[in-house]
Amino acid sequence: MAALLGGRLLSPEALGQMTTMLPVGEGVEVGLGLQRTILETGTYLASEGTFFGSQTVVMATPDGTGSWVMGLNTTKYQELGPDGWPLPHPADAAVTALGRHLSGKIATNYLAR
Repeated sequence: MAALLGGRLLSPEALGQMTTMLPVGEGVEVGLGLQRTILETGTYLASEGTFFGSQTVVMATPDGTGSWVMGLNTTKYQELGPDGWPLPHPADAAVTALGRHLSGKIATNYLAR
């Protein structure tokens, strides 16, 4: 994320297109392959992917200097509902809490610079 958001992978025009966001929900906007998430600890750019049995999430400060990545094996608890989507599970809340905790750590370190 540091190389991407720091402008070392794409032209300024291409990065501008990726980071041009449209609102999709409260505190969430999406661009091309990235989403902007606003949490109590700050604003982050993120990308995530889910496939039955696994999930990955990366979040970074807008300049890419602070980031975290999480990969999860969800095969032991995730079940599909009749519509084919994963059913909610208490582990999902734990993952959300961990993400918020990590984002708070990024914010603390980022603001301390």
